[in-house]
Amino acid sequence: MDGSGSHRGAVATVADLLAEIAAAFTRQGALGVLYVDCSSLDEVERRYGEEAHARSLGTLAEIIGGACLEVLGKREPLARGEMGRGELLCFIPRDPKDVEFHSKVLPALERAVRERLARNAQRVAYPYLRRLPVLPIGGAYTLRNPLLAALTQVRDAIDGARADADLNARLVYRAQRRDFIDVLLQGRLHSVYEPVVDAKTLTVYGYEALVRGADGSGLASPAQLFGDIRPTAIHDPNFQPDALTRTLEGCGLAPGDVVFEISEQESIDNYAIFREARDNYGKLGFQFALDDTGAGYASLEAVLELTPEFIKVDRAFVKGIDQDSARQNMLRAFQTIALDMNARIIGEGLDTLEELRTLGELGIQFGQGWLFGKPAPLRAGE
Repeated sequence: MDGSGSHRGAVATVADLLAEIAAAFTRQGALGVLYVDCSSLDEVERRYGEEAHARSLGTLAEIIGGACLEVLGKREPLARGEMGRGELLCFIPRDPKDVEFHSKVLPALERAVRERLARNAQRVAYPYLRRLPVLPIGGAYTLRNPLLAALTQVRDAIDGARADADLNARLVYRAQRRDFIDVLLQGRLHSVYEPVVDAKTLTVYGYEALVRGADGSGLASPAQLFGDIRPTAIHDPNFQPDALTRTLEGCGLAPGDVVFEISEQESIDNYAIFREARDNYGKLGFQFALDDTGAGYASLEAVLELTPEFIKVDRAFVKGIDQDSARQNMLRAFQTIALDMNARIIGEGLDTLEELRTLGELGIQFGQGWLFGKPAPLRAGE
């Protein structure tokens, strides 16, 4: 068993390796199984095709193989799940006399995979997904029982590792929910602000308000925070325009000072219902911005269906725009659409002054990004 299935794009299936694994299991007397649930990567295949999915799985297999090399001193055989199941499995035949394998080595291998995955998440997802979704990891260990067929025991071990990964995922989710409730009840959520700048005058037009969890906690990351909740406030019966208006008055603000941003994570299943809610707020003076426009077909459809006052163009079209005529032409096209519906464009993800100047030359009104600093609390007077 040479572990050749770990090479990128050439991961064997469980069916291909079962006989070999069963023979090694019988020879050695014990078997460890490491399991990684990759079903959340199925979206890559649905959106970009089989080859793209295979590349993502191949990269993940390399990461698992590297963890094996680190913990075990060699790469062990890897296999994809049967019948197209979104999973990767690593099989480790072992001598039962290795008493520390079950208690120390297999857990260490799981940790090594998690750590390597955290460090290399972008490699697995890029360029198909913005961030790597959760990939539950589990393990199982079984001793050879001569009364049972080796294949039966191998399949039982796979089922055990799969169940262990599911349990680990549910335990993590429970801990995250408890952390979130604690942070919420203790009032440890806070806001930071990122400036939106006029591309020609280089003056601050407004600020995007961003919520963050407690510093130093897992919820300090917006990806983690909004992975636990979905702030679909616009349909909340307790979040009515009149109550919101009274709250703003208490802060010295008017509805015209507020722009609601429709996030890329927000799923709009019924545009007619969403437009009705938008119109109710719009009559009072509230405005709307559509985030990450151009990142996918759904966001372009939302521009046409929702006619927002602000169109936030995805950073993919802004990065390096000062040196890229194709990106400039795309921004001109977005600008034509925006002018036709009386909307204004905000270019996201600015990193350089050259990018900002190019936006101004193209007639794009606003820019936003770390060029102006990372999101931070407002200082007095801002």
